[in-house]
Amino acid sequence: MEAETQLKYAFLNKQNEQQERENARQRETTLAQAGKRDITPALLAYLLMLGY
Repeated sequence: MEAETQLKYAFLNKQNEQQERENARQRETTLAQAGKRDITPALLAYLLMLGY
């Protein structure tokens, strides 16, 4: 039973990762069509470099 639960969680995590990637692609496409750029990755990298 525990193995079955772990498999379900693994499957749900994989689905969630795929959905997040798809959402990111859609966001990038929308921004590109609007002539804008998503600065989130650059902002996160900057904050990590600062130590936050």
